[in-house]
Amino acid sequence: MRIRTAVAAAALLTVVGCSQAPDHRASMPLPVPLNGAAQPAPDEERVLHEAEERAVASCMRDKGFGYRRVPPVPAPGANPYGLLTREEAEDDGYGMTSAALAAPGPDPNVRLTEGWSTERRKGWERALVGTSRHERTITARHAPSLRVNTNGCVYQSQIELYGRGWEEARLALEGVNAKLLDDVTSTKAYAKGQRAWARCMRSRGEPYSTLDDARGAIQQQLAGAGTTPEALRRVARKELDLAVGDAQCQDESKLADIIRTGQRRAEKQLPDSAHRLAERVSAARQRVVADTPAGTATPRNTAADGPT
Repeated sequence: MRIRTAVAAAALLTVVGCSQAPDHRASMPLPVPLNGAAQPAPDEERVLHEAEERAVASCMRDKGFGYRRVPPVPAPGANPYGLLTREEAEDDGYGMTSAALAAPGPDPNVRLTEGWSTERRKGWERALVGTSRHERTITARHAPSLRVNTNGCVYQSQIELYGRGWEEARLALEGVNAKLLDDVTSTKAYAKGQRAWARCMRSRGEPYSTLDDARGAIQQQLAGAGTTPEALRRVARKELDLAVGDAQCQDESKLADIIRTGQRRAEKQLPDSAHRLAERVSAARQRVVADTPAGTATPRNTAADGPT
């Protein structure tokens, strides 16, 4: 029943989306801070996830444990400012319903460890996530602190792939990215543009004051829809309608241009060290992508890598 529900809703989303062929020229790429250094594109994210899961499996195998690689969790490739092109909106709305429908099932390692003794299962968990005796707290300005256990495969596989200091660099860049987003969206120009967007949305019968409010409404409806076919169909229709109107109002209010200008100014004020940090993080990810064999896919429910 769940599969039929997912297929039916996904089919609806695709048909409705494809039926609204765009009648305008493709616009400029939407602005993202530091050329997207802190937020890999969805395709790149999938490759990185696969590489990380293989590294975890290898580490667990070296410690004498099996590990089933966990499939990636689909996530909408959302612009960090909440911007949306008309093409994206007409094709997949905000990407929320399709991402929810494509979500993988339970962690395959639950089945792997079924029937194990309590002692062996705890040993498996210690090998994977490490122990509190080896806990470190990593901090960076404008970013939440990150606690890691340095003797676990989750942490060690990151170091193997990206190099020492990776978690510190990644967290520091997240802080720079967050500060940039805040600086850009705190300007008077942005506030004026968002008010113009809200007026446009109200003229379409949508009462939202901010871009986040519109997406949040769909997220709330999706959370309440469960797996009921008719409820999912309603959410899919509403998502497409709302996203298309959202994108059109963004165009009319020139929000992307306002953000692009504000971001250019904010990035010019960054110290050279911030730009070098972005280049370092991007280069590390690109190396991993380049070293990952083409066509590699994370298995959904295959035999465990390593001993069981």
